[in-house]
Amino acid sequence: MNQVRSSRLPIADRRSWLWLAIAAILLVFANGMYRLPLAGLLASLFLIRFLRTRKVGAGYLLMMLALMAANIIAWWDLMPHFTTPVRIIFGLMTGLLYTIPFLLDRVLVGRLSGFVTTLVYPFAGAAVEFLTLWPDPIGTYGSWAYSQFSSVHLTQIASITGM
Repeated sequence: MNQVRSSRLPIADRRSWLWLAIAAILLVFANGMYRLPLAGLLASLFLIRFLRTRKVGAGYLLMMLALMAANIIAWWDLMPHFTTPVRIIFGLMTGLLYTIPFLLDRVLVGRLSGFVTTLVYPFAGAAVEFLTLWPDPIGTYGSWAYSQFSSVHLTQIASITGM
């Protein structure tokens, strides 16, 4: 008798809080002041895993709070001319924008099947990055691509496989 594995979300996982904690720590080092290339890639994996183990509303809210806190910490010293409230607002807005691809992944993966599900997060991430950076008067400041530029090996892999 064949058992068909259901792709129903959320996935039961006792370690979902661990995935969020690891992702939040990695996000501090993924962009902004510290920029460790591998941290950016791994943080995304842990955030996707966390969000797929939680219900959409609660998981999204927790992930959004973690991303906002991580962005406030990561960008704090790069903006010395801004006041404290402006730094906090920048971190909150950046964190909110970075959560959109994860939310789209969480919502759409349960409704799609097959190979298409592997393309949801990369497409959503690229679309959000394009739509938020294209009209930005500052330019590409804060782009996730800058988290990868210091690693030649990861840059070469990303040029073939995509981010």
